[in-house]
Amino acid sequence: MIKRYLEFYETPLGTGILEEEVEYLRRHLRGCRRILDVGCGPGVFERELSGFDIMGIDLDEEMVEAARKACSNVFVVAGAEDLPFPDNSFDCVFYVTSMEFIDDFRKAIDETVRVLSDKGRIIVLLLNPRSEYYREKVLEGGYISRYVNSNTGGIRDYLSKWFDLDDNFFLGIIGGRIFDTREPGHAAIYALQGVLR
Repeated sequence: MIKRYLEFYETPLGTGILEEEVEYLRRHLRGCRRILDVGCGPGVFERELSGFDIMGIDLDEEMVEAARKACSNVFVVAGAEDLPFPDNSFDCVFYVTSMEFIDDFRKAIDETVRVLSDKGRIIVLLLNPRSEYYREKVLEGGYISRYVNSNTGGIRDYLSKWFDLDDNFFLGIIGGRIFDTREPGHAAIYALQGVLR
């Protein structure tokens, strides 16, 4: 799985997606000093956002080992539902297409709230189930069709109990082509960002 993941980011489509997601994160991470990436995979965001102090966690030991080889950030094998950090440890926590794969997203959000500092920020990039890209991926079968939680409204509603939220759509993908859009039917990403109340 890790080989396919890394190979995807070397394709023109994967590179384009990564650039868009990194730029989005860069804009929303400004002013954050201590940052946690939940579901960090092989550390591609830590590598691309080298000017930020980002710690990554992932349940997959192989992904964490690859991340440790990719950059000097701290990476920990851990799950989102039981974060191994003290209260108030981070200024920002982000999830890039990982929250929708967590068994108990409510517990993960509760843990995020616990480890965030006062007025801490959250950024959640979800695969948009209304997009053509999502529908293509589900039809292909595999990991996404088996494990994804397409209830983005439920995730948003639970986040809104704790955070003042903004949301938007971005990253149009059709037929392997990336384009700028905010249209829910075309945007591959549904983005939520908020400040802890």
